[in-house]
Amino acid sequence: MLASRFIYAFLIIELLVLLGGDPAHSQDKWMVGSQEQVRALNMVQIALTAYQSSHGKWPKNWKELRESGIWQSVLLNEQGQALDPDNDGPPKLGSGLNYRGVDSEGRAVLVVLVPRGAAALQSEEERTWRLEPQPDYAQRLKWLDSQGFTAARGITLADYIDDKGMLGLFAICGVIEEGLKLYTLENSGGPEELDQLIDSGYCPVDRQSINPRTGARLKFDGSRGELKLSFDKDGKLTGVWPVLSDGKELKAPGVF
Repeated sequence: MLASRFIYAFLIIELLVLLGGDPAHSQDKWMVGSQEQVRALNMVQIALTAYQSSHGKWPKNWKELRESGIWQSVLLNEQGQALDPDNDGPPKLGSGLNYRGVDSEGRAVLVVLVPRGAAALQSEEERTWRLEPQPDYAQRLKWLDSQGFTAARGITLADYIDDKGMLGLFAICGVIEEGLKLYTLENSGGPEELDQLIDSGYCPVDRQSINPRTGARLKFDGSRGELKLSFDKDGKLTGVWPVLSDGKELKAPGVF
């Protein structure tokens, strides 16, 4: 049920091929900025899937997803301009992407224009990505309980199925986790501090964001109802997990 977690690295590879290989060594302005489009497309997919998992349905539009609190930071294109997947279409080459809502088969639809061939600025191709719905948190948490996933720590995940605030925190945690993986892949290592991840565009929240569990500014200090950051011996950020309302840390990589 967590197979979708592995699609994003392959998507990066596919898009980099479509965008002409290694953007860092290209003399073309579009090619230099193409990684921003790759990043935005990946993060929008991750955020949409997190919303669907936590709400049991896809959002009607990107605005609805933002209002849920799952994505509170700014999406940027290669010119450093803000992207709005609701109003970015029909997409123009380099402009980003357009969220088209849900198709007749219950899949979320994203459309983006990518360069085609060597003449990237003169030739483009519209590409469509369709996201399959994943098991929602009600199904996922009950299944994990049935497998004894957290029983040894005295945690019953099903207790949080009706806690909308905590589910929102779970979703934010999941998006950060996936963004951290992509950051690490792109930079051959994790960031040394959270602000580096925030500045990279791979983080759905920033220091001003609101915690859906508390309604106050989100903390990253490991206190109750907040998020805790994990660093390795070299000081690199390697993970993030939610702290439950009773103070127990839910170390569950890949769950959210």
